[in-house]
Amino acid sequence: MIRHDLDTLSFVIDAYDIVTMFTVPLKVRRIDTNNIEVLFDSLPPNIIQLTIKKYNYGH
Repeated sequence: MIRHDLDTLSFVIDAYDIVTMFTVPLKVRRIDTNNIEVLFDSLPPNIIQLTIKKYNYGH
């Protein structure tokens, strides 16, 4: 579980491998407005950098 404290279910998330710099596909389950679970199809070989940003409608 990852705590992001954005207090919303509306956000965008980006993930990339810090070694190869490739974007990594993932599945995100919203647990509540401040926590998510991130799942990968297979175990990543390197560290994955996540960027989570609150999505503001109309801005």
